[in-house]
Amino acid sequence: MITQMRVWCCLILSSAVILAGPGCQKMRSGPFFDHTGTAESPKDSTLFSKSSGGTAYTILLYSLSGADHVTRIARYKAQTEIDTNWKGLQIVHKPDHSELRWGRYRSISEAQKDLKKVKTYRTAIGIPLYSKAIIIPLPGRDVGPTEWNLLNSTGAYSVVVAIFYDVPEADYFGRKRNAVAYCKQLREKGEQAYFHHGISQSTVTVGMFGESAVQMVHERDIIRPEIREPRMAEIAARYKYLAVNGLREKQWVINPKTGKPKKVDTKPYPVHVPKRKATQGQ
Repeated sequence: MITQMRVWCCLILSSAVILAGPGCQKMRSGPFFDHTGTAESPKDSTLFSKSSGGTAYTILLYSLSGADHVTRIARYKAQTEIDTNWKGLQIVHKPDHSELRWGRYRSISEAQKDLKKVKTYRTAIGIPLYSKAIIIPLPGRDVGPTEWNLLNSTGAYSVVVAIFYDVPEADYFGRKRNAVAYCKQLREKGEQAYFHHGISQSTVTVGMFGESAVQMVHERDIIRPEIREPRMAEIAARYKYLAVNGLREKQWVINPKTGKPKKVDTKPYPVHVPKRKATQGQ
C-alpha cells in the first residue's frame, strides 16, 4: 500500500479558484526530468517555451461559491462600480461558483498597473476585498489531442506524475504545450498518459482506474487516499518523484517521530478524474 499521498484531487483538477497560486521556484532551462533519477533531452522544442503564444489575460478579483453565489457576486460588482467607476467589470458563472473579473490584457506586465489598483481597493468600512486578486490567462483554444485529454477518459482515478505552470517573472510560458509534449513522450514509451489543463496549471497523469482503486482513510484529523489497486501502486512507485515544470521538487513535512520539519521529495499521487461539465471554460 502507498501510505503517503497528498490529497490534491480538488486543488489541482477541480474548477474551484485558488487565489493563492503555487510558489514560484527559480526556473532553469535544461534536461527534462524523467522520474527515474536520470535525465533525457526534451523531444519537443516547445518545452520551457518563452513565448506566451498570443495568450490574453484578465484580473480575477474575487470568486464566490455557495447556493447564492450568483446574486452575491452581482452585488459585489455593482458596489465596486459605484465605489471606483471601473469600466469593464465582468461576471463569469461556473457550475459551482461565480467569478468577478476585470479587463483584458495582452501580457502579464500590461495588467500589473490595474492589479495594483485592485489590491489597494477598500470597501466603505475599510475591508481590502480584493487583496488576493491575481492575473489569470483567458481561455484559449484547446491544446493537445482530444483522446489524450483527461476530461475525455472514462475512468475514476489516475496518478499525477507532472505539473506545469507559467512563471511570468521568469519569462517562462507555455505550460499547456509543455504538458502535452511530456504526455507525448510518455505515450511513445507505451504509457497510458493523459493531460489536463486547469485555470492556472496543467497536469500529466498516468493510468486509468475505477472507483475501487482508491479508498479515503481517516487518520486523526486528516483524510488521505490509500491506493488499493496494485497496478496503480506500481505506477506511483515507478515514478519516484513528481516533476514540477520538468524539475525535481522537495517540500517541507513534519517528521511524526521527532516532530521536526524535514525536506522530502514531492511524490506522485492519485487524483479523481474531473468531469467535463465542472471544468468548462478553464
